[in-house]
Amino acid sequence: MGNGMMQGEGLMGMEGMFFGPWSMLAYGALVILALVVLVRLFSRRGTSDGGSLDILKQRFAAGEISADEFKSMKREIRA
Repeated sequence: MGNGMMQGEGLMGMEGMFFGPWSMLAYGALVILALVVLVRLFSRRGTSDGGSLDILKQRFAAGEISADEFKSMKREIRA
C-alpha cells in the first residue's frame, strides 16, 4: 500500500489534527471580537445627546444659566 491519502490521512495529515481546532478557535475569537466592536460603536451613538442634556441640567442646577436659557438650549439639543 502507498502513503498519504490511501491510508486515510487526508490532504493535511497530522498537521490538520493540530491546527484545525486552533484555527476554528481563532476564527471564533475574531467573530466575537467583531461583534463586540460593532455593539460598542452602535451603543455610543445615542449617548451624545444624553450627555449634552445632562451637562445642560447640571449647569441649570448650578445656577449658571436661567430657566429661559435652559428651555431654549434644551429645544436646540432635541432638534
